[in-house]
Parts: sequence; C-alpha cells; structure tokens
Amino acid sequence: MLEPDESQASSEEEQVAAYPSHRAPALLAVVRIISVLGMSFFIAFGLFLLLGAWWITGGLSLLGSLPFFALMRFVEKFAAADEAT
Repeated sequence: MLEPDESQASSEEEQVAAYPSHRAPALLAVVRIISVLGMSFFIAFGLFLLLGAWWITGGLSLLGSLPFFALMRFVEKFAAADEAT
C-alpha cells in the first residue's frame, strides 16, 4: 500500500486551515429564510401593483421589503460578532 508523503499531508492541512468549517446557527438560517421570503413577497407584489398603475400602493409594498433586508443584515452582523469572540 502506498503511504502519502509529507508534501501531500501538508497540502491537505493547508486546505483545511484555509477553509475553516463552521456552521451557521439555526436561528440565522431561519431568519435568512423568513427574510428572503418576506422580501420576495413584497417586491413581487409591489411590481405587480406598479404594472397595474397602483403607484402609491406599489411603492409602499416595495418599501415593505426593507425591514426584512434590515433584519437579515442585523442578524448576520450579530452572528459574525458572536463568532469572532
């Protein structure tokens, strides 16, 4: 049986060190899913209303996607800060 030489072993160690395996918390995954669904709904509904010339309601619907985006960014920043400590 062939034994791996030291150069192959060190390159595998370098690859593992270059890509640390960390998993996102479950709460972060749930918030991402909810945020993407919320943004998708409000943007699609807003575009639908804008196509029907409902300008104010369509614009408000598009603005309704912003809290979902802000929530996703806030939770990701919180998770990154928690991971750094």
